[in-house]
Amino acid sequence: MSAAQTVTKAEFARIIGVSGGRVTQMISEGKIGAEALEGDGPRARIRVDVARAQIRERTNVGQSLGNGLDTRLDVLPFDGDDGEPGSPARTAGNSIENQIKAERLRQLRHANELDAEERLLSRGTLIRSDQAAAAMGKVAARMLTVMEASLGELADTLAAAHKLDRRAVLHSLRQAWRATRAKAADAARREADALPLVIEEQVPDASDPAEGQA
Repeated sequence: MSAAQTVTKAEFARIIGVSGGRVTQMISEGKIGAEALEGDGPRARIRVDVARAQIRERTNVGQSLGNGLDTRLDVLPFDGDDGEPGSPARTAGNSIENQIKAERLRQLRHANELDAEERLLSRGTLIRSDQAAAAMGKVAARMLTVMEASLGELADTLAAAHKLDRRAVLHSLRQAWRATRAKAADAARREADALPLVIEEQVPDASDPAEGQA
């Protein structure tokens, strides 16, 4: 095929492996410009090499991904290639298209996982670790405050029952309480150090019918 050869839209569509309607759409979108056309209207013929160069220049991977693979990148044969299956251009185009499809699939799976996680969070099946830690911290702080506040009442009761000096009893109780707190904190620290940094939890696929019935 010479550099100056022209073909019909249908023939050009066959060469690059798309439908005739897609070729017409490329012309209307400007991917195939006037320099690649000979004549006007439905009977216009296409200069193959010029059209290929224009499509290669004006089509990009980002646009193809945004269009949901509507833009075929395997229509960009190398110079001198006939665009037939197995040719270098077709192989390269399919490779790019496969990468786009794989990325699109990864995005869909990620979206499904997020959707499943949100639904589990709303049911209470899962909770955020930072929120759980904050809530447990507040509970522990309230318990400590209650226990420390009760030491004065315990000192009054013991001093009255055993005819002891209240201040001496309160001092002894506070010392015993601090020692107990220190032992409990040390035990909790050892337990925390033994826990794994990350606990794996399988989030059900949002598309799994069985998960939706759980």
